[in-house]
Amino acid sequence: MIFEKHYLPVGSVVGLKNDSRRLLIIGRQLYSETNNVIRDFAALEYPNGFVSRKRKIYSF
Repeated sequence: MIFEKHYLPVGSVVGLKNDSRRLLIIGRQLYSETNNVIRDFAALEYPNGFVSRKRKIYSF
């Protein structure tokens, strides 16, 4: 295999470059029908988690 990805396990907490927020990984390899793109991860803000529909689920 020429290109191999190494995914973090669901439940991992990650930090972002140039940002103080931490995110909790809740899913992997998500398909976006609106953009026709496969995203590697879905995440929520840590430690708050999913508190309301107004909060974002981040995909990257």
